[in-house]
Amino acid sequence: AGKYSTATGATAASTCMDCAVGKYYEGTGAPLASSCTDCGAGKYSTATGATSSSACKSCKAGKYSDAAGSFACTDCATGKYSTAIGARSASSCTDCAPGKYSTTPGSSSASTCELCPAGKYYDGSGAAACKDCPAGKYYNSMGAASVSACKDCTAGKYFDGTGAVSISACKDCAAGKYSAGTGTTSVSTCEACEAGKVSRVGESECTSACPSGTYYSAGSVCSQCTAGRWSSTVDAQSFSTCQACPAGKASQLIGASAPSICQNCSAGQFSPIGSATCLAC
Repeated sequence: AGKYSTATGATAASTCMDCAVGKYYEGTGAPLASSCTDCGAGKYSTATGATSSSACKSCKAGKYSDAAGSFACTDCATGKYSTAIGARSASSCTDCAPGKYSTTPGSSSASTCELCPAGKYYDGSGAAACKDCPAGKYYNSMGAASVSACKDCTAGKYFDGTGAVSISACKDCAAGKYSAGTGTTSVSTCEACEAGKVSRVGESECTSACPSGTYYSAGSVCSQCTAGRWSSTVDAQSFSTCQACPAGKASQLIGASAPSICQNCSAGQFSPIGSATCLAC
């Protein structure tokens, strides 16, 4: 059993040849190699000279054999898995779900399908790798199953790469420029403010420059220098540009743009630095 011989007039057992791997023969006197029986689909055998169908082992989970007479089973492809024993075709391999991927061939469990990492997505099934969120977008969670999950960079920002994992990857338009659009992909979308207008970094619009006597404060508001102070600076960025009237002088004017508004205290009066009024002795 397990052998065959094509020789006629043979005088020794050495002329009997083993059935090949993936085959077996249960009887005796086989005259041809084709007399050996193939292991069926879904099975394999690495033994030569097998004498019984019991030598044919079922393909393990994660593998299949779609042909008879196999000596090895084929792995399910990356992006797929199979829990079936003795699978007979690639169709037994199940795709990883959208938003997941697997780099493991021959996987026997859905647990090898991992969530797409932040900055990536996959909108089909059976992925071996996830796709990057496109330029101008980002995604800060895992398992995105559609490109629509990728979020736009906000107005005043852009991103010229792919696969951004956070809004912090979106780059600010420079001061003096703006961008009204969302999801923009190039610094070229940041346009220069028109004459007489200004912007800080990452702004979606330009505003009128703050005139002298004022400064740029929270909420893009031009606030006036307080009484006892003045500023000749156009588009001042902070209150620190408002200069104090020196000691011995005072001014009740708010939003003053020149030091001439600081008037000397009269005889019998005095003032500390930055005073709105003079005090009597």
